[in-house]
Amino acid sequence: MSQERPEVGRSYRRAPVVCVDGVVTRGYPWALSLTKSGVDGRGALQHDAPRIFRIGSAHRLTFEPPDLVMLSLNGPLEADDVMACFDAFEEVSGGRQVLLLSDVSRTSGPTMRARKVATKDPRIKLMGPQAMIGASYHVRIVMTMLETAARLVQGKSSPTAFFDDEASARAWLLTQRALLRSV
Repeated sequence: MSQERPEVGRSYRRAPVVCVDGVVTRGYPWALSLTKSGVDGRGALQHDAPRIFRIGSAHRLTFEPPDLVMLSLNGPLEADDVMACFDAFEEVSGGRQVLLLSDVSRTSGPTMRARKVATKDPRIKLMGPQAMIGASYHVRIVMTMLETAARLVQGKSSPTAFFDDEASARAWLLTQRALLRSV
């Protein structure tokens, strides 16, 4: 049985356009859906279905209903990548904060320009509690500084925690979900 391969189309900025089964969400050239299940026949979103987004040329964002976003970073996070992540958060969140599970074991973190873009974008408030897996010392320092800047500039007050494995990160996020929904 042959395995279907994603169709690769034109390039926008740095990122290739990836499309599976002809489905492209909202026309974002830098953050495209890879799953057909996220869109019904009329193009309306189905928030109860898992969705996968390709961010830039190397990163992947997966939405797991009802409110969990898993972000896998491979390489540095550029400003365009940050904007694409916020676009995806906005699309899947329904205006509510999402829980964020980030695998940062293969990244050097966000670039300086990406950090500036992130702290100034009001959609950073869509990022609820964040669990980071596999962060190096450098990434921990950068992300802690970014979180502090977001709190001062945007009033974002969600906690960030660092973990060595996904199981403990998910367990922590479950407790954070309960706290977030009780407010």
